[in-house]
Amino acid sequence: MAEFLTTKGNAHQIEKIIINAVRNLTIVTPYLKLPKDIVERLSDAIKRGVAIELIFGKKQLEKEQRIILKAIGPIQLFFCKNLHAKCYHNEKSLVVSSMNLHEFSERNNREMGILIEQNSDPQIFSEVLQEIQSIKNISVPVALEKKSKKRAFKIDPKYNKINNFHLPFVYELLKRKYPYARITLDEKIVFSDFPITGYTLEVDNNVDFLIPENDFEKLKNRFNQIFIKEQPNYRFYWNNNSLNIYLEKDFKKVLNVKCMKTIAERMIEVIDLVATKFSKQ
Repeated sequence: MAEFLTTKGNAHQIEKIIINAVRNLTIVTPYLKLPKDIVERLSDAIKRGVAIELIFGKKQLEKEQRIILKAIGPIQLFFCKNLHAKCYHNEKSLVVSSMNLHEFSERNNREMGILIEQNSDPQIFSEVLQEIQSIKNISVPVALEKKSKKRAFKIDPKYNKINNFHLPFVYELLKRKYPYARITLDEKIVFSDFPITGYTLEVDNNVDFLIPENDFEKLKNRFNQIFIKEQPNYRFYWNNNSLNIYLEKDFKKVLNVKCMKTIAERMIEVIDLVATKFSKQ
């Protein structure tokens, strides 16, 4: 059963969520100025092998916070400009709170929050995680260091046909955006449980979303015209419990790096659109 938290309870449970994280830890906080004890807890989590995602907003990182985050270790950062939500979760527990991860909040503000355990409130736990994923889908990845030199993308000899030469680049973009997701690349890209559990994204010559049978007609009736209106340059087909998406008929593919990047970036664009809509259904 959910538990109500006061100011001290918020701080205590957020710290416990970091301490008890085993595989994954996600932090959603618009304002970011990490207290010393939280920095130490995050550093410990990194050393345990925990994959950490941090979504922040309002304004870009200040230099001091960049230095601190870089010292902690490999945290995946995302920026969402209009973010106002605050949430902290690991595999088993989450806190939805008014408290930012900011040293000022605990010392000076009156805060409230709710602690939710997956075992006792699985439905609410799942719904919160889906909303976090939706926020992440519209967020921009942030690199702590600027790359000194752009790496040129080359056509992989294994994928040198006109219908598959873009796959390594699409795969790289997806792995960069969803670094801890189950994404595989062989004859095609397969992204399991995306954008929500039970769905599957497949990419080869086109983009396919495989949809559970009981959701298919509902999504088709709700979103078909919306997708066509928002992305008229794509072709949307609903067949056999799947949404098949193609580039426009007159799009000319050329076996070179420029075309590869264009195809990949456009596929990511339509994947983001559909994933965001499905996540909010």
